[in-house]
Amino acid sequence: MGKKDDDDEDGPASKSRRGRPPKLFSPLEGRIYAILKGLRRFKNENGDLRVLHFDRLPDKATEKDYYAVIKNPIALDNIKRNYKRKKYSSIDQVVADLDLLFENAKTYNEEGSEVYEDAVELQKQAHILAAQEKAKPDDAFRDEDGKLPLPSIEYKGEVWKVGDWVHINNPNDPRKPIVAQIYRTWQDREGHKWVNACWYYRPEQTVHHYEKHFYENEVAKTGQYRDHRIEEIDDRCFVMFITRYPKGRPRGFPQNKTVYVCEARYNEEKSSFNKIKTWASCLPDEVRDKDYEMEMFPAPLKMKKVPSPIKHLLQIDAKETDDLPKPTWANPNAPPMIGAVHRRPRDANESPPPEPTPPPTAAPLMPQIPMDPRRHSFARGDVSMTGTYQPTQAIPGPSPSPAPFYPQQFAPTPGARPTAAPTPPMPMPQFAPPPMMPGVAPVIPPSPMAQPVYSPHGYSHQQQFTPQPMPHHAPVPTPIPVPPYNQPPRHIPTPQMMTPSRTPMAPAPNVNSISHANAQSYPNQYNVPRTQEVYRFMNEDLEAGIPESVREQFQRDDEGRLLWFTAAGRDRSANNGVAPEYAGLGHSVSHLATIDDVREERRRKRKERDEALAAEEVYRKKAAGGESREEVEKARERERDELVQRALLGLAKEVERGNKVIEEDLGGWKEEKKKWDEERTAREQGAES
Repeated sequence: MGKKDDDDEDGPASKSRRGRPPKLFSPLEGRIYAILKGLRRFKNENGDLRVLHFDRLPDKATEKDYYAVIKNPIALDNIKRNYKRKKYSSIDQVVADLDLLFENAKTYNEEGSEVYEDAVELQKQAHILAAQEKAKPDDAFRDEDGKLPLPSIEYKGEVWKVGDWVHINNPNDPRKPIVAQIYRTWQDREGHKWVNACWYYRPEQTVHHYEKHFYENEVAKTGQYRDHRIEEIDDRCFVMFITRYPKGRPRGFPQNKTVYVCEARYNEEKSSFNKIKTWASCLPDEVRDKDYEMEMFPAPLKMKKVPSPIKHLLQIDAKETDDLPKPTWANPNAPPMIGAVHRRPRDANESPPPEPTPPPTAAPLMPQIPMDPRRHSFARGDVSMTGTYQPTQAIPGPSPSPAPFYPQQFAPTPGARPTAAPTPPMPMPQFAPPPMMPGVAPVIPPSPMAQPVYSPHGYSHQQQFTPQPMPHHAPVPTPIPVPPYNQPPRHIPTPQMMTPSRTPMAPAPNVNSISHANAQSYPNQYNVPRTQEVYRFMNEDLEAGIPESVREQFQRDDEGRLLWFTAAGRDRSANNGVAPEYAGLGHSVSHLATIDDVREERRRKRKERDEALAAEEVYRKKAAGGESREEVEKARERERDELVQRALLGLAKEVERGNKVIEEDLGGWKEEKKKWDEERTAREQGAES
């Protein structure tokens, strides 16, 4: 009882929403609680509580004869346990167990004994209390806030009850619903039905070390218990403890619904993760002793941790001595919109990141095979001189964990339009030119292109690219006409990247371009990576739910899709070299709405800076003339005093002039008032006489 609950962790959103929700009794629970509590009021002639004899069963080691006589032993602590675990569905079931308790006491003890008399009296009072509780209406069990607990709620043709795992609508990001477990179900005075649910955070919603790794579909239990309308529930999900997750799925749970894995609690105050020792301590009391059957996998899953999905948010100048960063909150009744990463020292209980996986070794090149000189093509990198695509030896990519990376120009997001699955290039033989061809450049090894490294983790926000060095090429000879092969060349698919529907801007200049007159642009030549785009597209299903009248107010591409900006706006006007048709895509609506205020603030700061520099220049000149800084300050104070004095005199003159104008305007009114006063005085004197 005195131990602090493990879930009572500080949350940044609201202290009142931290920790397990207060106990709410349903009408049945409230009635049973009142009966059991009422039995503890009665005392015998000696002033002792009558119920003390019936709290616990006798010790089996010392009271063997009791269990020989009593075939169905029961005590009050057994009844209380059944009550807490919701084993009773009616008052009559509780009264039946109480009758069994007191009948056992009367059977074992002699008539007239203290225990016997206490059993007779308590049995009579139990029936009286039960009758009183049955007579109470259900509304009598509402709490001070008007909440009426419910055993379950029917919604969308399903029954939702305590212990269910649910997806709750996330107003910050509809693509990532809130993972939660129901702890309470209740109804308010207006008839609206609610649930109180414990939130589980996704890795990108937490603050953690930038090198921390997570399991795929991992979530962490929090101390956030929030109230949600039943209409906010989207669907069912399930959360399994790390010890059971690799072994299988809950039996009968639909395959199209998500199952998450949980290993730790997340403390929002300290931004720390504490591994869970007992999974039952994380569940509501009502379901702690309930287990679920599993459909076992043929073989346990191999659990592998992957880098943080927000590792790229680490500041370039981050240090170990920095303060803990804060997550970005938006809607007050939703988890953080995005977490944060830091470089601070790890906690003592935090394990280091896993060792990087060694890269695979390159496959050996196939031996060179002589060709018909009429059909040869001079290989240069990955493109032949005939213009026919020649796949070359694939260069294996590095491990995804430790490699630095460039963000993909258009980062795919969950629910976005699918892209073609990448297919690695096939190893093909390299061919040398025949020796009788003079002046032909020798065969050069294929140019290693930047190979994409696809993260196996579910957070496909970015793909990592590791640039490889480009060899310097010899001048390209003039193409030699070659008759086509008898069979067309096989097309080898290459990895594709998501591109926007709008017309792309001019590509960056090629650093390896060839300068002679016959230079050609080859698709395999290395180009400088373009800067990251600052917008992305929304899920088609979600965007379809936005009314057209609302969508027209925001910026869209040529196909009418909304553009969601993810970076600060920049000046992309035509004066800076951007085509006019794209100049409007440089700023978000909110940025354009506040740009005037930003510019005014900049002008004010420039004016203050200029005034400070001018004052410093005055001090410098006067100091050069022999005056001290104190004398200059006194002179400036005298000037300010004179200016204030002149301003006050001018104000006094304006006030005096205004008073005269008012007197002139009110002159006729004063005469009328004087005449009215004289008439009133005359009437009063006439009345007195």
